[in-house]
Amino acid sequence: MLDTAPTNARRCGSRFGILLEHVLTGALVVALAIGLRVALPLSELFTWKVITAVLVGGAVTLSYSTRYLSTSTLGAANLVTLARGGLVTLLAGFIGEMNVGWAAFMIASTVLVLDGVDGW
Repeated sequence: MLDTAPTNARRCGSRFGILLEHVLTGALVVALAIGLRVALPLSELFTWKVITAVLVGGAVTLSYSTRYLSTSTLGAANLVTLARGGLVTLLAGFIGEMNVGWAAFMIASTVLVLDGVDGW
C-alpha cells in the first residue's frame, strides 16, 4: 500500500518560509482592511471581523500546509491560492456592512480572476 503521509524527515524540516508567507499575507489583508475602513463608510467592527477571519483562516491553512507540504516555502500556485484566501477573509468583513456593495464586488472580481490564474 502506498503511504502518502509525510515522513518524519519532512515534518522536521524548516517551515519558517511557510509561516512567514502566511504572516505577511495576513498583515497585508489587515492593512487593506484598515485602508478600506478609512476610505469607506464601514462600521467600527469591520477591521475586527477581518482580523478574526484572518486568524481563523490562517490557522487552518497553516496547519494543513505545514502538515502536508514537503517544501519549506509555498510554490507559485499555492501563493496565488493564499492570496485568494486572504482576499476572501477581507470579503468576510463586509458581512453586515451597508452601502459598500461596489467594493465587495471589486474584491470578489479580483478573487475570481486569481482563481482563473491559479487554474491556468
